[in-house]
Amino acid sequence: MSFPIANPPAIYLPFADGRWQMRLGLRSLSLDDWIEIDDQYERYLQRKRELLSERCADVFAALPGSEAAQQEVVDLLLEHLPRRFPECFTREGDRLINHRTGETWTLDEWRDSGTDRFANRPLDLAGRWVQEDLLVLLPSADGIYHLVAGSLCFPLYWRLADKLGRPLGQIHAPVPGYDKTLARPMDTFFARLQPNYPGYRLNWSIVDTPELFLGVQRHHPVPADITSVNAGDRLWIRVERQTVRRLPQSGGVLFTVRTYTYPLAMLRQYPEAAAGLVGAIAQIPPEMQRYKSIAPIRPAIEGYVRGWHIRPAQAADIDALFDIRTRVVENHQSREEIAALGITPASVAQMLDTDCRAWVAEMNADSPDLPASRLVGFAIANATEKTIFGLFVLPDYEGRGIGRSLLQAAENWLFSAGCEEIWLVTGNDPNLRAYGFYLHLGWVAVGIEAAGNFQGEMRFIKRSPTQATQAASLEPDLAPQALSS
Repeated sequence: MSFPIANPPAIYLPFADGRWQMRLGLRSLSLDDWIEIDDQYERYLQRKRELLSERCADVFAALPGSEAAQQEVVDLLLEHLPRRFPECFTREGDRLINHRTGETWTLDEWRDSGTDRFANRPLDLAGRWVQEDLLVLLPSADGIYHLVAGSLCFPLYWRLADKLGRPLGQIHAPVPGYDKTLARPMDTFFARLQPNYPGYRLNWSIVDTPELFLGVQRHHPVPADITSVNAGDRLWIRVERQTVRRLPQSGGVLFTVRTYTYPLAMLRQYPEAAAGLVGAIAQIPPEMQRYKSIAPIRPAIEGYVRGWHIRPAQAADIDALFDIRTRVVENHQSREEIAALGITPASVAQMLDTDCRAWVAEMNADSPDLPASRLVGFAIANATEKTIFGLFVLPDYEGRGIGRSLLQAAENWLFSAGCEEIWLVTGNDPNLRAYGFYLHLGWVAVGIEAAGNFQGEMRFIKRSPTQATQAASLEPDLAPQALSS
């Protein structure tokens, strides 16, 4: 059975269901679907040839004693490729013909160490036939699997030389939570893996380059100029389709990795998957977000996918702020009522020139149903008073995470300005949407204002993350029985 190689690359969006879990996520795999070939085949193989020519030591390595397992991979591919992809490969006697690249490999020659450079590194040859990277692991006497050979042209911020010879646990040591959550299931799976029952899993990341070879540790911060406006063109979804297959003769395991890259803009064609990405990112623990370099670009991703972004307010936005303020339902006030409190466009302009800062939520230009000004919410904070004294979102745009993002922008600014504790007030009614909103986001209700402009309203406070951590460290230790309950 075969398929035309004119097929475009498969689309894998493993976050589409909106869930993220630290788990193996292995699924059964038909042997016919072991290797994938598509219309990017020549481009991938050309990039492999370039890397093997320019920096071979970075993309291929093998330990002595691994040759038999490497040869086993070659033999599996020699059987699989002509049968599964006859339009690409033909086996004629001792020759393998690749019709896509025009290459012909004489098998007896490369088995002869005196005449061919691949004789002692057959995995290098195998890696030149497929778009996948190939990694071979062999068990030691104690049953622990070690990486013994690799043809790795498209790694994601790791180096083959750093992992060669290491056991699975050490290979994955940088992954937060691997030792507690995945180490034992992975070891168990490798021990029980049967030759004719391979498995596969999908792993995804968001990166700031479409380059396939990322075989170095990330040495640069994520560019600060990636925003929700340009994220579709500046970020890529990178998905690894990883397969695991037993090598029956050597007892080893072959791990293949096919790397796919898609521009983030592609999610405009898949709105459910776009929503799933936002939901999945929200579930990723902070340490994993940092490990995957998602934390610094999360606002840009969410803003792009949702169709809006947060930016500092400008003087030209002030009229729109008043329009938003007078159109909300909860805590509604007219312009006249606001002016009676001394708040006018002129006073707001003066505040923004001194110790205040405001942020607006602006719909992207290509979003449907745009309001006249494209502004749908705002927040305003005062560093001197250490307060957030305005946060409003148009009713039609509530429930999209806009209020949360505006509040986060204001909080971050106040805390970065040195405020150890900040405050705000809202209506003293637990049934109000705003009341529950602040509680949900970690604010603490401390009492009702007894006098002044905010008389009768509930006061909320929030400590800076640093202060909250220090306070927690001063709490007495819990008794052992409490810890075990």
